[in-house]
Amino acid sequence: MSAFVRKKSLFAVFSLLFLNVFGVAEIGWWADETTHIFQAGSTYQSKTSFLPYSFSFQSQYELDKKQFKLKNGINIGKDAFDVFIKANYTPSIYSGVYFGATGTVHILIYNDSFIDIDILSGFVFLLNFPKHFSFETDFNYFTKTSYIKFIPGPLSSTGVAFSMLFTLKIPAIMDIHLKLASYSDYYYMIFFSPLFSLGIDVPLSEIITFCADYSVKFTDLFTFSAYFDSYEARTFVRIKI
Repeated sequence: MSAFVRKKSLFAVFSLLFLNVFGVAEIGWWADETTHIFQAGSTYQSKTSFLPYSFSFQSQYELDKKQFKLKNGINIGKDAFDVFIKANYTPSIYSGVYFGATGTVHILIYNDSFIDIDILSGFVFLLNFPKHFSFETDFNYFTKTSYIKFIPGPLSSTGVAFSMLFTLKIPAIMDIHLKLASYSDYYYMIFFSPLFSLGIDVPLSEIITFCADYSVKFTDLFTFSAYFDSYEARTFVRIKI
């Protein structure tokens, strides 16, 4: 059997497997229903070498169409503020199983001293069983560009970023979140400076939820110079319409 015939045979086999998997999967590309989520709260950040403030106020809006989610927010602290916008498109492969692409743009502006621009793009995987638990993870290519007042030209660096979020759901009582990540909505460090987070969501009504989380951050965790960087405590209210 010639090499050409073997390649055609292998291509045919993999094509049949691919079509069989997706034929069973019944992929959901788009959902008609839309949920609007508004969120506002405050954050206390302990002393850190990175962020230029301790207290900040945050607000966010999220458009949720199940397979497609668009989220943006602003964080305002003393002499600084940052904004981000994030989009996920995750077609449902099976009931409760989603896989797709994610992208984030974040901008931090500190007085007139420097500007950070962070761009992430990658893949996201989600397991969601509303009565029990959910698990979400993403892996991104990460570009950071910094413009510093007294340094000519931008400073650029690249790397990777990831997050893992596990949520235990206790219906009508609370959701409990556990997170390990190298970034968050307003925190973008060059790999590997992870944060560990524990949070709760407590429903107050059908549309209003009280939320709180506590995070600890480290720098260079897997080196001999690893040290505790800071902690962060947040409280906020979420309104879902």
